[in-house]
Amino acid sequence: MNKKSIIIGIIALAVIVGLGFLFEGDNFFKAKRETQPADRPMGFTDREATVYVDYTDAGFSPAVIRIDVDDAVVFTNGSAHPMWVASDPHPVHSAYPQFNAKKGYAPGESYVFPFRQAGSWTYHNHLQPADTGKVVVEP
Repeated sequence: MNKKSIIIGIIALAVIVGLGFLFEGDNFFKAKRETQPADRPMGFTDREATVYVDYTDAGFSPAVIRIDVDDAVVFTNGSAHPMWVASDPHPVHSAYPQFNAKKGYAPGESYVFPFRQAGSWTYHNHLQPADTGKVVVEP
């Protein structure tokens, strides 16, 4: 390849990246949100996206997320203790009863929940109720 071809390639790449950022804005650089893979759990629709929340010994991160109805959240246990994600209030989980893992997930395991209802849903680790978070589901 000659220098002219390399320069044209670099310019084309810069234009593509610039257009991607222009049309996608901040979403262009978000690595935590992606479309569902082909092996997504039963009941997921093609519209869904996945957002990841990490659980560590310090709690949930990010503590507050915003998603759309039908998006799924993957809660991954990166702590040294079991994680049981459930809606508030503790211990009855009645704010969004379906949003309840109903068991503890060991370190390294993940719980996936597709949010079907718009609203502001606070949650906690049932086994460590001081560890809390919030999912804002927009219509």
